[in-house]
Amino acid sequence: MVTMGLKKGMLTWIFTLATILGIAYADDISKGMRGPTNWQVDGRTFYLKRPNSLEALTNTFVLKGWDGKESGKWGFLNASYKSTNGPDGSNNGTMDITLGGGPRFSTGNFHFLPYFALTLPTGELGNQRYDEKIGLLATYLTSNKKFEVDLASQYTFTGKDKEGINQPNELYAGLVLGGEIVKNVRGVAGFTAKRKGNGDYLLNLKSILRYTFSKYVHVELVGETSVANRNIPKKKTVGLQFRWNF
Repeated sequence: MVTMGLKKGMLTWIFTLATILGIAYADDISKGMRGPTNWQVDGRTFYLKRPNSLEALTNTFVLKGWDGKESGKWGFLNASYKSTNGPDGSNNGTMDITLGGGPRFSTGNFHFLPYFALTLPTGELGNQRYDEKIGLLATYLTSNKKFEVDLASQYTFTGKDKEGINQPNELYAGLVLGGEIVKNVRGVAGFTAKRKGNGDYLLNLKSILRYTFSKYVHVELVGETSVANRNIPKKKTVGLQFRWNF
């Protein structure tokens, strides 16, 4: 259960810090690049607040793998656990699992991770449907690694839920600019957007700040706020991401 004390304590100062820094991100730093090793464990904790007083705390585990140097293949597994608290009461449980992968390649300063993915109806709080996804992650990184542009796009073919309802398909896109601030610290700025097949949409500004301890470990501070919408509730989100390469 998400408490008001948690919101007004640690998570509030994290969001405030991200806002003051003014560093917004669209999806993630170096999104289209493989990690420095063949495997990566990605742990994420995010707090979400909507105008209707709904709060949610989501813990996500992502396992990623790559092979090859300039080209090869990659894959990922994504699983989450969510706790919610709102006007209709509290709830908690697992979310749907997503499996995906595809080829990967680099050319010059450009790096690409295209993928296909399938979301399985395994979660207690999931959508209870099979979703098919096709996407592309891309990064342009200058030779001196001081500046980057990151792109993320995904189209979701939604399946029927257990009531036989087929929700509209969804298009997601994000774009960020940024780079090195000081040694071991990077930040980027941009937006994310989601648009459904029926014309409903949500536009967000996000923030990300990364500190790299070594090639094996880095942490990220993330903040997000909605700026425009149509029939999709606005939100404010703040979170921490920890990644371990092995």
